[in-house]
Amino acid sequence: MTPGPGRTDLTGRGQSFRDSIRFGLRFGLVTATLFSLGVTVQRLAFGPGAFARFGLSWSQVVVVYFGGFSLGGFGFGALLPLRRRHWWAAPTSGVLFMSPLYLGFAVLMNHMFDSLQTAFIVGAMISTFGGVILGLLWWDDDREQEQRKAHGPR
Repeated sequence: MTPGPGRTDLTGRGQSFRDSIRFGLRFGLVTATLFSLGVTVQRLAFGPGAFARFGLSWSQVVVVYFGGFSLGGFGFGALLPLRRRHWWAAPTSGVLFMSPLYLGFAVLMNHMFDSLQTAFIVGAMISTFGGVILGLLWWDDDREQEQRKAHGPR
């Protein structure tokens, strides 16, 4: 499959960069929707003050999910073509996927820390650690899928 006009095939598999970005955004929005459904169930079960102990409202949590996962999905999609070719791109895409979310929560929850800078550092550490692990899981899954394609189903 050849990419259409104005599209560059970066993957060698007929997928354009634009398609990778769209896939990443779609992935981010689906993830945000699922997480938002989870917190909506919590809100229905525990009432409007369910997130008060964190100093957050339900709407703030949902906004951070959609904003964070949308931006993260964009970063994930941008690195998707590279992730299939370079080992370092998978952990980096995991960090890019998670960073906007955790940094967004760090800003909203900065009252729990000594300063905004400390909140950012904690958010960056969590997103880096979690993102690298997530990216390595994606990398392992990519390798497994490539082996299945090369050798057929077992």
